[in-house]
Amino acid sequence: MNPAEKQVLELKVIDALQTCYDPEIPVNIYELGLVYGIEISDSADVRIQMTLTAPACPVAGSLPVEIESKISAIEGVKSAQVEIFGIRRGIPEGCRRAPSCNSE
Repeated sequence: MNPAEKQVLELKVIDALQTCYDPEIPVNIYELGLVYGIEISDSADVRIQMTLTAPACPVAGSLPVEIESKISAIEGVKSAQVEIFGIRRGIPEGCRRAPSCNSE
């Protein structure tokens, strides 16, 4: 997989991530800043590094499965893996990716 193909695939992965929502905050996990890394191997294996909003996040068990399922369904993806690490405390300042999240 060449760099241009990886870039196209990364955009598709981001689109899929934008359909996954934190149940307590009406913002998708990508715009919320919970995704810290998207790695795509030369053989189209996708690895997502992310965190959760709270230690007792009600979707801690189901959200990674949902994400892996949506990413695996993307044409060209060989496999998908989600790695959860740490806990994000609150909403990131300005939700760095979503103008609609900016603090009032």
